[in-house]
Amino acid sequence: MKFVLAKARNAWLPAVLFLLFASLSVPPLFFGNPDTFWHIRLGQVMLETGKIVTNAVGSYAALDAPYVPHEAAFQVLAAWIYGALGWKGFLLLRLACDLLLWGGLIVMLHQAARERGGEIHPLSYAAAALLLAFVDMMMFTIRPQVVSIPLIVWAFVLIRSFQEKPSLGKVLLLGLVSMTLANFHGGVWPLLPVLWLMTLLERKWTGKHVLATAAIAAGGLLNPGGAETILYVLLVSSHPLTAEIPEWGPVPVTNPLFAGILLAYLWCMVRHAPRTLYHFALSAGILLLGMTAIRQFAWIALFLPYFLPVQSGARSRFAPAKRVAMAAAAAGVAGMLISTALAWISPLPSYEPSIPVREMAYIRETGADHPKVLAPYAASGYVFFSGGRILADGRFDPFVHDLARSPSGLTAAERSRLIFQGNTDLLWEEIETARPDFLIWPKKEEPAMRQAAKRTREKLGDPDFEGPYGYVWNLGK
Repeated sequence: MKFVLAKARNAWLPAVLFLLFASLSVPPLFFGNPDTFWHIRLGQVMLETGKIVTNAVGSYAALDAPYVPHEAAFQVLAAWIYGALGWKGFLLLRLACDLLLWGGLIVMLHQAARERGGEIHPLSYAAAALLLAFVDMMMFTIRPQVVSIPLIVWAFVLIRSFQEKPSLGKVLLLGLVSMTLANFHGGVWPLLPVLWLMTLLERKWTGKHVLATAAIAAGGLLNPGGAETILYVLLVSSHPLTAEIPEWGPVPVTNPLFAGILLAYLWCMVRHAPRTLYHFALSAGILLLGMTAIRQFAWIALFLPYFLPVQSGARSRFAPAKRVAMAAAAAGVAGMLISTALAWISPLPSYEPSIPVREMAYIRETGADHPKVLAPYAASGYVFFSGGRILADGRFDPFVHDLARSPSGLTAAERSRLIFQGNTDLLWEEIETARPDFLIWPKKEEPAMRQAAKRTREKLGDPDFEGPYGYVWNLGK
């Protein structure tokens, strides 16, 4: 009788998880993120040439500037998926990464409960599912983080498992995870050794820990860019232009969703985290990292399940923990499969107002072969993807290099930013010195941009084409 009642108490859990994941829609920018297009195009170049891209291929302003291939494996994978399955093939990538993340969060819950000698409360599965949905909607686009986020979660649970019982098999796994992370998303790789070295605070190191340290370091260096790849984040995070990228902006703590997750993390950190130096350093470190930028806030959400409260097994009123875990896992998987199936049979969203689709179609219709196209930073990824040569896009490092400087001394990234903030003097200089074949000017309502568009009309005449995104001038006719 008690078992039947306990089972009934948990009947809501799989139903809630199934409905949550089944209703998980595709994030608004999943297909339309500006960086997606140059990731795919770089992968296509690597598949076509059989060589890793190490320069600013596709740029008319910084062709010889070096590019650190810190995401090469993802770019090749993205190009292969696009070529084999088209845009909807990325729904399968998202499904695979969501499943990997869901499994990692469940294992994280079990690891935390085992370390603290308790059992997982069924509500913790629901909380983990909500946090996964938050991260999916906020971070999952066709970019490397869709792979690196679940990899970091699994790396963490592997580290905690290693602390319980070191083994040579886990040493090899840590090295493999390190190598995979460095090749798919080198910018995130430094988080792995930081999480690993924090275990020094537990004073449990053995000879196998030294081997694991060597495996993590060696795995990280086994990538096309070597040490530059795994240190790439230092360049990006320290450059002043990074602060102008929206996802590197401050965390919106007044947003109810962000505020709720932050308060839950602080509550669990103070009330339920084990009172050890390691756990304090871990929780405080994740908090500091997560508050540095919007995109880093995902780590607070992802590590919150590790600090959720556990219940005493002796006083549990619920069904056996293993049965609850299996039901939660199965319901989540079923919901994700339904969500993916619904997205697959639905038409793809149109992002034309934010991406110059028709504008580039017009340029291709002119017969221009790999034309130089002066377009905003956010649109240049699609321009490159569509066959144009661009001033600067999201690859960042080649466009802030000295080889990308113009006679005026500004880098390609600086010129791109200033021109499309309304600096028409710099626009005339770029047209005169770099001689682009086409100019794409976006339709924006900001006063500076409207005035700049007016001055451009006065200087160049009426545009040769007007599309949903903006105006196109054929400068080479």
